[in-house]
Amino acid sequence: MTTADQPQSADRPSPPPSREQPPGRLMRRLHVLAALTRSDLRIRYGRGGWQVVNWLVNPFAQVGIYLLLRVILGRSGNAAALSIACAVVPFQIILLAFDSATNAVALREPILLNRRFDRMLLPPSSVLTEGFAFAASFLMFPIAMAYYGVGPTAALLWLPLVVGATFVLAIGIAWPAALLGVWLPTVRIFASQALRILFFAAPGIVALREVPADVREWIVFNPLTGLFEGFRDVFLYGDSPDLWQLAYPTAVGIALTLIFVPITAASSDTSPSSSAADARDLGDRRQRALSVRPPAADDEPGDRAAAPQGRRDVGAVGRNVRDARRRGRRAARRQRLGQVDAAARHRRRA
Repeated sequence: MTTADQPQSADRPSPPPSREQPPGRLMRRLHVLAALTRSDLRIRYGRGGWQVVNWLVNPFAQVGIYLLLRVILGRSGNAAALSIACAVVPFQIILLAFDSATNAVALREPILLNRRFDRMLLPPSSVLTEGFAFAASFLMFPIAMAYYGVGPTAALLWLPLVVGATFVLAIGIAWPAALLGVWLPTVRIFASQALRILFFAAPGIVALREVPADVREWIVFNPLTGLFEGFRDVFLYGDSPDLWQLAYPTAVGIALTLIFVPITAASSDTSPSSSAADARDLGDRRQRALSVRPPAADDEPGDRAAAPQGRRDVGAVGRNVRDARRRGRRAARRQRLGQVDAAARHRRRA
């Protein structure tokens, strides 16, 4: 007897059917976050190779404008373009993440109204979107360093920590920006301008060591000061950043996150808009109506008892549609009669 003819042993358990496990909650969030980032990139920067061009235009233009300002003021020395780039590049991700987060809810209003959606992913997706432009703008540093003859040093090893502090501050600012776009959408422009004022209230155009001593003791309280000087230490001075230059912006970003994440979560869970609730309720009714089928002969009594309720739901939806059409026809008829009466009165007067 061959092996194929032998019966299987009753003691041997049959292998369980292979089932593909659904992705976990974390993986679903990561997939949604990646999809949001891709859509933001296409909306804000277009498609194809023009994305990189759009990423580079804004920072290069700002560095050129601020460099022209320094030339006019007679302070074009000390690798001015590289010094300005060390301030413009980190400020771009913070400013653009703020602007993107304020528009995130309004941009995805159809999705939020028509399906369940985790709103807590909107601010991080805004920061990730602008992170691509932030990474592309690093092209300015080797160009400026080569032009001024500034060579790379071991201080570049501190760059990941400086970039990490920048992202922490950007994420911290994105949370209140998202709430601002929902609660006070009319003041978004003023808030963006206030953030630009913080750039000029920090050593952006000139380095901290060029600022007078009496101003320097106050300007260090701006969290952007530590970021700008950290980039200058890495790329321009060749020194390791001071502890406060990394710790202070990171602490501000963490504090903003801890304060506004619970507020954002509470706003998303307990204060849904009435239009969103109505849309979900209407969608549930439509889904119930579409899922109704006539009772079959082999249905159980409980299934047959549930069928009349389903038919009533379908009938209610049909009656609502017919009533809406009837009201529309009546309104159109009244409008036509009014136009005819107005034309007749005009002819009688003529």
